[in-house]
Amino acid sequence: MIDSRKLDYLSIAMLAHIVEFEAQLKGANIQFVRSCTYRDNEVQASLYAQGRTKPGRVVTWAQPGQSLHNDTRDGQPASNAADYYPILFGKLCGDQTDVELALWNQLGRIATQCGLVWGGSWPGNKCDRPHVQLNRAQYLTQHRPDLAGSPDEPAV
Repeated sequence: MIDSRKLDYLSIAMLAHIVEFEAQLKGANIQFVRSCTYRDNEVQASLYAQGRTKPGRVVTWAQPGQSLHNDTRDGQPASNAADYYPILFGKLCGDQTDVELALWNQLGRIATQCGLVWGGSWPGNKCDRPHVQLNRAQYLTQHRPDLAGSPDEPAV
């Protein structure tokens, strides 16, 4: 099972966006934790089961192989998604107060300015504030035509 935070496990295209994203977060004095880049299908299956066949709340809508976190190239991890948590008062930021939501929205604006799709902008219960990814429709058309035409967002 692989569940990694390594930048080395990002695709070249995603890495370029993430380097800029992290630099912009630092420039805005936002402390953060990168919690996930690549996860294999076994980890994805376990996360997908959560809130369905395992205890807990639903944390992903993507089955194994559907998430951009699961992407590989030539058999090696090449994720096109990453998860980030801002730090507020020395702890991972929640999403209950206006201060917390303002920090998440700032992170989301920076992600969007860096050419990423922010999961916090997804509607309803599919909102996934920690998640950033390449533009899925554009990515699928260029790199995964076998999945092109599938719903654009979210598949995390």
